[in-house]
Amino acid sequence: MGLLPVLFWPVQEYSDAIPCLKVAVTQFRPVKEPIVDTDQEKRTLLAVGLCMLVYLVWMQFFSPPMDTVNPAVSVDDLNLTTTQAKPADDPVGHNPSVSVSPGDNGDNEAANTGAQTPTVAAISPHGLELETDAFKGLVHSTEGALKAVELKDYNAQSVVTPLYAWIFDGAEGEWISYQGGDEPETLLSAAGALVVAGAGELGNDVSYQITKDGAGILASSRLHDGLKITKHYTTVERDEQSMAVAVTFSNHSERVIRDLWVGMADVADGTKADRFANVIRPIAFVDESLERVDDLEELKDEGAQRFEGLVDWFGLGNKYFMSVLAPLDAPPGEWVVSTLSDGRVGSYFRLRQPLDSGASRTLNFVTYIGPKDLDKTTATGHNLDRSIEFGWFGMFAKILLSMLKFFHGLVGNWGLAILLLTCTVKAVFFPLMQKQFVSSKRMQAIQPQVKAIKEKYKDNSQLQSQMTMELFKEHGVNPMSGCLPMIIQMPVWFALYNVMLYSVELYGTSFLYLQDLTEADPTGLLPLVVTVLMVLQQKLMPTASMDPMQQKMMRLMPIGFGIFMFTFPAGLVLYFSVNNMLTIVQQWFIYRKKEEPVSA
Repeated sequence: MGLLPVLFWPVQEYSDAIPCLKVAVTQFRPVKEPIVDTDQEKRTLLAVGLCMLVYLVWMQFFSPPMDTVNPAVSVDDLNLTTTQAKPADDPVGHNPSVSVSPGDNGDNEAANTGAQTPTVAAISPHGLELETDAFKGLVHSTEGALKAVELKDYNAQSVVTPLYAWIFDGAEGEWISYQGGDEPETLLSAAGALVVAGAGELGNDVSYQITKDGAGILASSRLHDGLKITKHYTTVERDEQSMAVAVTFSNHSERVIRDLWVGMADVADGTKADRFANVIRPIAFVDESLERVDDLEELKDEGAQRFEGLVDWFGLGNKYFMSVLAPLDAPPGEWVVSTLSDGRVGSYFRLRQPLDSGASRTLNFVTYIGPKDLDKTTATGHNLDRSIEFGWFGMFAKILLSMLKFFHGLVGNWGLAILLLTCTVKAVFFPLMQKQFVSSKRMQAIQPQVKAIKEKYKDNSQLQSQMTMELFKEHGVNPMSGCLPMIIQMPVWFALYNVMLYSVELYGTSFLYLQDLTEADPTGLLPLVVTVLMVLQQKLMPTASMDPMQQKMMRLMPIGFGIFMFTFPAGLVLYFSVNNMLTIVQQWFIYRKKEEPVSA
């Protein structure tokens, strides 16, 4: 639904081309297909458009908010200043004095032979801090995994309170547009876990002993159902966003162990996400395709989702950041997404190969923890740069992003860089726009003759098409020439839209009164500017050649776009507003330039 405005934006900006496009499509139909243009068809189209507008209004302003899954613990429950493997506050409520049976967490070798074995004490909660120049977290005995990961160079998004919501809710006190945003960006919560491992049921990991091992950290589990797991975490000096993780499975039982898995888990906000929501979701790159699971409610109803194929990387991420694992040896396996009994969502790599009795197997991974930055992900490799959702026109998007970074280097502000990029793109396509306007004006000039031909030969569609084409030839009009410039520019529109929507470079950046260009404008000023500019743009467009239904739909467009703009990221709305201003200036310039010879 979020892509709908960018689909209709060219129609609004180049509505002069609608008549020529309609004529072109009509003329190139098979001649034996009648031309239908009834009032019933118009009423049907108008009804569909109005229903869509009502639906969008409901979804944006009146639909129930997404349910939020609250973490069972907070970051404060973990001791992030721990420097030695010593007991710490238990982040998940484990009691160190509680003993466990061999079937839960202890040595299970005796259990396999039927002998009675006394219970063993649970591992006391403890952890070691793991830190690079880019992030820090705690490798904790609970699941032997990295938890509470904070990014050093980014702050969390502030909570935005739109002015219209504050007014309509009747809130008391002073309106505060932005709140928070001073805490570090948390990529994994205290309830999160990277890396988890096990066999059989997903998410059934055990406690670990955490120790220093040279420059790294070693997490060792006790024997559980004959399986022992060790995890070795090592930071990578040449890449501050990465670390190396080696997971070793050792089969101490007399049976074959199947369904080995490695992955991560964390709480996820809401049950369903759209392209504007910055929420954690399972993501992976499988068989040269970016996969993401958005609807958690559907995941709960249908169970685990499996994706077969070569897994380049997998993990959890939102629009701008991710924590993922990239298998180095790429063993045969599948990516599995599942919800766990504790409310978390898990992203796993499951191996197809079983582990024989007495055998061991080590899997090596590169872990990337950080922003979806094109330069950083490309440097790390493993197709991590494909995590940035530039869409079908990724080549154009990368070019535009490079230009945006270039302009930022010149002016030092991302808002000004957006202005310069929009002006540059508009200037490049100015000749094409001028050609389109000239062609559309010629088409409008002969519309009375076209209508006369349609009326005269309404019972003979073949002769109607023939006479219309002769009229075009006589006046030097090509019905496709006015539409072609619009079609040529569409890849750039789509690419620029995705650059504005997904570029982490804009995350947390300010411009004028806006504190974050990736969040919606809380004042609603920019969306109102876009709406007013669209109305002014329509006033400059001749609509005499449009039928009444088209004119009504065009008048509804500013309302529909205005509704969308209230939920768009401010950087994207800034681009739309500047683009619209320049379009109005270009229209005025082109019309004025063409009218001068007539007045002479």
